[in-house]
Amino acid sequence: MKNSHRELSDMISLGDEVFNTDIIKHLIDVAREEGVKTDVKNMETIYKALVDNDDLAVRNINSFPAMMKARLINLEQDFWIYRKYKDGIYYPELVVDIKLRSDSMTGQVNGCISTKAYAIDDNYEKNEFKVVEHHYVFTPGEVVRRKLSAILSEKDLYFSTDELRKAHDDRVERFYNVVRNGFAKQFKITGPVHSERSMRRSFSSGSKDCIGNKVIHDVPSDCFSHYVRSDRPTHI
Repeated sequence: MKNSHRELSDMISLGDEVFNTDIIKHLIDVAREEGVKTDVKNMETIYKALVDNDDLAVRNINSFPAMMKARLINLEQDFWIYRKYKDGIYYPELVVDIKLRSDSMTGQVNGCISTKAYAIDDNYEKNEFKVVEHHYVFTPGEVVRRKLSAILSEKDLYFSTDELRKAHDDRVERFYNVVRNGFAKQFKITGPVHSERSMRRSFSSGSKDCIGNKVIHDVPSDCFSHYVRSDRPTHI
């Protein structure tokens, strides 16, 4: 237990069996026997994150990975968290790794949460959905003495809740039952329309390459009224 920071960081890479309450209690007893008070307090906090409903504060950066994993196990949400994207919608992301990582330039030890999601890639030029990997880095200043939920919210991340899960499930169900099989078959581009970014010139100029393409949208037409010019109406 002398190198507790190493042991705590290594715990996150082990199986969920390490986060059994009996095992953690045993580690606490060992730390007490060796008189390592810091380890006792760290392990007690991890134990509470595993069994209590309270949102706990992180004691130090070294215990961050284990505390975060313990909290995710406690919530019983299969390691799903949610991120609020720039469109204002909360999308699920699967946590695949939580660990400590040293900065190659400064040597500072930071926490890192890695996720995978089907979402818009922030580093991609086009607004396209794809499977992306995210690596969220948390510095000691963003972690120490702060509650886990507050730490995540700084990166627009949130623990999964019944409300977030239901909202996501409703959107997915609506897409499959209404949008995908309905609107894609009903609308085609017949003239110039408004679009974003790289496609704007092509659409607005009425390019022949665009006319005839199917369009998916389920927004009332009056929402597009500020894009329509009286001398050049938009047809969909």
